[in-house]
Amino acid sequence: MFYSGLHFININKCPILIPYVGKVCYIKLLLLNLNNSIYEKNVSYIKKNTIWKNKILCFLSKKNFFYFSKDVDLQLYNGFFNNFDKYLMNKLHKIDIFSWEYVVHCFKDLRLKKLLFRMQARNFFNTLNIKKKKKWIKHCCKYFNKHVVYIYKDKIHNLYSKNFFCDKKKFILIQLLNYINRKINLLSYYKKKFFIH
Repeated sequence: MFYSGLHFININKCPILIPYVGKVCYIKLLLLNLNNSIYEKNVSYIKKNTIWKNKILCFLSKKNFFYFSKDVDLQLYNGFFNNFDKYLMNKLHKIDIFSWEYVVHCFKDLRLKKLLFRMQARNFFNTLNIKKKKKWIKHCCKYFNKHVVYIYKDKIHNLYSKNFFCDKKKFILIQLLNYINRKINLLSYYKKKFFIH
């Protein structure tokens, strides 16, 4: 997904996910589990130490890191949303989820309709109608096929072997494996329920 690692984390660039705030308040920092003092300390360190700043700038200037994908989840930063769409995204945070259907048709940016559908499917699956549930299950089956799941589980098992003497890491890896197994079982259940092959 990211060929050269994660370069920037912008928690307020997409108001459909997190509403824009000028300064993140203390309560939001707690909710997001962020430590602002560590963040400010690290930024200050990078600014003061020009060697690190130059290394980062040199690294980022070597390649074109932009990867344009057909998958709307990976297009989030392929351009900014216009003011009207931002207004509608802010409105979504204030209305009931069952009213989203009336707002989604008003978006100017075509990515937002797909993003909103995926967000609703991931977080509020039971609010979808049968047609949308089938669409979501087909989408999940496309990305979580047997081959992909096998490779993913194999990577988890390899990490488990490498971290055999670290109980904390082993515990996290077991939780991750259990999580993916639950998701695959749930996907199989929905495939049968909605007659998807």
